[in-house]
Amino acid sequence: MQFELRLDIFALFILLGLSQGVFLIYFYLLKKKRQELHNLFFAFLLITFFIILSEIFLNYTGLIVKVIRIENYSEAFVFLPMPLLYLILKARTSGRYSWADHVHFFPFIFYFLYCFLYFIQPDEFKYNSYVYCYQPDWSYIDAALRFNDDPLTLRKSLSSLYVSQFLVYLYLMFFLIWDYRKNNPEKSTQNASILRYWSWHLIHSIFITVLVIYVKLTYERDLGDFIIGTYIALILYVSGFVTLARNFNPKHTPEVIKESPKPKYEKSSLSEEKKNEILAKLVQLFEGEKYFTNNIISLTDTAKTIGEASHHVSQVINEKLGKSFFDILSEYRTEEAKRKIAENSNLTIEEIAEQVGYNSKAAFNKAFKSYTGKTPSEYRRNLNFSDGGQL
Repeated sequence: MQFELRLDIFALFILLGLSQGVFLIYFYLLKKKRQELHNLFFAFLLITFFIILSEIFLNYTGLIVKVIRIENYSEAFVFLPMPLLYLILKARTSGRYSWADHVHFFPFIFYFLYCFLYFIQPDEFKYNSYVYCYQPDWSYIDAALRFNDDPLTLRKSLSSLYVSQFLVYLYLMFFLIWDYRKNNPEKSTQNASILRYWSWHLIHSIFITVLVIYVKLTYERDLGDFIIGTYIALILYVSGFVTLARNFNPKHTPEVIKESPKPKYEKSSLSEEKKNEILAKLVQLFEGEKYFTNNIISLTDTAKTIGEASHHVSQVINEKLGKSFFDILSEYRTEEAKRKIAENSNLTIEEIAEQVGYNSKAAFNKAFKSYTGKTPSEYRRNLNFSDGGQL
């Protein structure tokens, strides 16, 4: 088998991107980070990019010839980025993952199993496949197919299948954004942060798909894959920079928003009497029925429950309490958590978080510390120490 090593600026850039990917994967798989569902999915996305980028590097440099047996190992992974992006965005709002969400991984699993028809072909056949895609000037060697490696012609239609999947998930992500804005109409820093996060991922999803289409239409076979690899490496560089910036500057990662500018409702038709009526309903709902323990609560659902318009409820919260909906939600949950910590020493922090309405321990810890200055565990230890001192 012929072998020629190619090392140039693109190969170096991609190799450094792979190194950055290793750092990011390690960081997001740390126990503290993976407790948050969207971080865990982001780690899976990074692993996917790393696998795809590593084969692009091997193909571009020619090193794949040295490990020709694993040639084409990353092909099925092209069906993972869009589902993972969708699940990341979904986790940013609901923080939930149901059994029904497993369906997003079916295309990848099916195609990966389908690729075994190619994986078990002779090495000579895989070498010829590599030569056809990346080294058109090289000569083929004698090789024989054991059986048809693509009976359903799925591999020949890979680009079309990827673009089709992209369009489906683009629709799903736009629907997520529309639904989120509908259920959370009030303007808050937290809402703006989530929407910016969505926009970032949507822009990159669209750009990389357009890039794939351009490369496949411009370059013969797979000769332009190094351009896609360079862009993936760039994503890893930017992700690494953003990760470092956020973790060395805590101001960049406000999860629980304490500041909530008081909007002006100059044209509002609400009378003071009506405002007090809505406020009384809210207090009854939160203090009497503990509605805040609902883990999928939203401003829209709360307004419907008390039979008022969501913008009126938002106005009352802002004017009467000087806070946002998310602020009072966090406050009620924190106070309820403090009560449970004091009264139920056998409950774990995870159980308390779930009972007061949080979907993850990490989100609960941040909200609790924002209002008490301590994590739930620290608050419990101080409480126990205080009780022990009194005895």
